[in-house]
Amino acid sequence: MSIHGPLSGVIFLVAQEQADEIAGLNQARTNAFAALFRDGPDLARRTRDLIETDQIDVGAEAVEPEDWAALERSAGVIVRRNDDGKISVQPYDSDDDLAAAWSAVMVELEPDSARRP
Repeated sequence: MSIHGPLSGVIFLVAQEQADEIAGLNQARTNAFAALFRDGPDLARRTRDLIETDQIDVGAEAVEPEDWAALERSAGVIVRRNDDGKISVQPYDSDDDLAAAWSAVMVELEPDSARRP
């Protein structure tokens, strides 16, 4: 299950400055971007804090309870912005699944750095 709606946009804002790892920012050939968060519950806390302090124009009532639940029970998430600007947030249930998915993102967005030993 992907996280949709307003929560995905808020997570994208957090990702730009607070992600554990980022890929794609230095690639001139694409506008694609990806960010890794290794701790879903911690990201949920940071995102709630941002919403509750009214620093952004999203109210807590606008976020689906299922999206909060998916984020809070995840091992982590990968946030992606494709070349068209579409944002997606994919939670992962295990650290292993998260690591494998992030490795695939790195190969896609930064093939030169992914090949280095």
